[in-house]
Amino acid sequence: MPINPENNNRARERLLRLIREGHAVVLTGAGLSAWAGYPSWTELLDRLVTYISEHGDHAPAEEARAREIVDTHENPLQVARQLGGMLAPSDFAAFINEELGPKAKRSHEMVNIVASLPFRHFLTLNLDPTLYDALVLSRQPFESFTCYQKNSLIKFVKSLSSTVEQYSRQLVHLHGRHSDPLDNVALTTDGYNDLYGHDLFSRFFQTLAMTQRIVFVGFGFQDQNFMEPFRVAARSCMLEFCHFAIVPLSEDKDDARVRNKYRDEWCVEPIFYPKNANNDGHGGYGEFRTEILRIAQELEITPKHESQPAQKSTAAPSLDHDDTVRAEQLSNATLEQISGEDNV
Repeated sequence: MPINPENNNRARERLLRLIREGHAVVLTGAGLSAWAGYPSWTELLDRLVTYISEHGDHAPAEEARAREIVDTHENPLQVARQLGGMLAPSDFAAFINEELGPKAKRSHEMVNIVASLPFRHFLTLNLDPTLYDALVLSRQPFESFTCYQKNSLIKFVKSLSSTVEQYSRQLVHLHGRHSDPLDNVALTTDGYNDLYGHDLFSRFFQTLAMTQRIVFVGFGFQDQNFMEPFRVAARSCMLEFCHFAIVPLSEDKDDARVRNKYRDEWCVEPIFYPKNANNDGHGGYGEFRTEILRIAQELEITPKHESQPAQKSTAAPSLDHDDTVRAEQLSNATLEQISGEDNV
């Protein structure tokens, strides 16, 4: 069934208002970095299977086992973690840097547009430097850290309830960076367990889910562990459709049914774009580009290029009072949890 234009326009207008007010925090997945030439999850895992056959024990059974893991698991992060365990650490680190390290072309129009939008903070699950490079190109001040840097994470949680004068835009690499040690990258067993096996990460992200307005871009909603804090937020009935997602919708899917799934399960209001017939892994590059460009045009945003002069940055407005109070309360609770764990 076709996308319901009335529902979609209403959701888009709410998203635009949220971005204009400076209350939106964007979270990007592999679908955004794909514009800069990085692989989708499907492509990355296929290349990892090939890499295992070339750098592993060279046994046919090993490649067959790797392919079976890909074919029988739905969570791509879990698959990457298991496949990475089939390689020597040095080989897996080399693969990550080869596939997700810097490329000759360091930015792309779509990534630059997203980086130019007035989001309060930028969160990314991607290990590649695409979003970092685009933010540098936008010439807006920002700081960058990963969730493995506990002191920076504490500082960020504190900043969520900051006033205008204290505002500092952050780029948070939720799963680490391509150049980090393997135990600080969520693609490895140790790195994954250090995040998802630790109560700190879930409490931190639950604070985000319940106090911030997240906009998902290029994200597939496949990681059940990652989305659990949003389920908690949805069940709490504290917020009504407080998050947004720009996602594809297949022609054979019902707009109302899928829209209600996002609302009920994750407290997310989707803005749909048509999913292409050949299923390229990102739902249709052209349709996604059209939607992002439409949002940028509505906000009168023009992404910077190397030849454009820097503009003086302005601080984002503060959150509404109720949001600020709730953010401060949950932030303090998270900090108390962190302090308690440090003293164990």
